[in-house]
Amino acid sequence: QRQMCIRDSFNGAVNDILVLEELMFIATERGLFLTDLRSKKLLEHYDFLFLRDIIEINYFSDFLVLLTRDGLVKFNMEL
Repeated sequence: QRQMCIRDSFNGAVNDILVLEELMFIATERGLFLTDLRSKKLLEHYDFLFLRDIIEINYFSDFLVLLTRDGLVKFNMEL
């Protein structure tokens, strides 16, 4: 399994960052990136059309609320 590095996948403006424990969520024009701060590796790149152009990230209980140019997205997360 190839490990992903954020510099291999990320190319664009960062609009917001949210850190929860050892996880960092990065909101961009190209979707939501999830990185592990301990290993400094990219865990996931959520690149759905409805997750494009994320402006702001907020965390409530077990989910993220993402403000995009098209509206709000409730994004369930198990941390």
